[in-house]
Amino acid sequence: LSCKQVVKHKASIINCEHLKLSLGQLQLDENAKKQYFELIKSNIQNLHLSHNTIDAKTNKRVSFGVVRVANVSPCVALTRYLLNAEWDNSIAPRVMAYHSRQVLLLRSEQERHLDAVLKRKEKKDEQPLAFANPDIRKHLDTTDAEHVIFILVATPVEEVGRDHDFDWAIVEPSSYRSIIQLSGRVLRHRKILEDIQEPNIALMQYNLKGLSNAEIAFARPGFESNYFKLETKDLTQLVDVTGLSKGINSIPRIQEANILQFTKKLADLEHTVTARYLTK
Repeated sequence: LSCKQVVKHKASIINCEHLKLSLGQLQLDENAKKQYFELIKSNIQNLHLSHNTIDAKTNKRVSFGVVRVANVSPCVALTRYLLNAEWDNSIAPRVMAYHSRQVLLLRSEQERHLDAVLKRKEKKDEQPLAFANPDIRKHLDTTDAEHVIFILVATPVEEVGRDHDFDWAIVEPSSYRSIIQLSGRVLRHRKILEDIQEPNIALMQYNLKGLSNAEIAFARPGFESNYFKLETKDLTQLVDVTGLSKGINSIPRIQEANILQFTKKLADLEHTVTARYLTK
């Protein structure tokens, strides 16, 4: 298989090797989690600077991004961290948590709001429809900050069935599938004529379970198990980093390698586990 479409998604890896616990340690302390969240925060700022839209009324730079985390507890913890963190005076962050344990009535209202503001079918020189939304407009008009960053911190509920279009994304990985699915929420509606230049997807080198030396880190959600275990939890060794930096697509999940290395490659693990459950 080959990809002939315009490249909408390119990925970079966020290095967090320095946060990984030594062998024998099994529990991330609060300080390590805060450093992990701080890495996410600094990369939010970098992605915003590369992928934003200027509001014609206020001349502010605005972006809508999503941070995908694997589980509900870190989703809530990261949201609180970003809300309470110290940001540069030129930046006004607006943060929302979105997960499956939300009160259903509130979740329904959230989804109604997100569906409205994340329709990005504007053409190249048009302003996003979101800029006319009363809630978004209020945020833009009532801050003096030059940069306004709308951040959705979400669990895998964002990956399936949500027709949203973000400017950028950060992913705590659970599987190759999760990377592809979440990437599909970036530039989802907008048509572009040329390949993007700067990466708009950032992948954490380790997920939180991997940093904690968990024997099984890519599970719940994910495909790893006691029967199908990866030798490393380091994403730089589990995926084709160079390939992802040139463009993210679903080819590795569609086309099997001639020899599946399910202990060494994330996509191969998924092919192996899927075949096992379909044919056993």
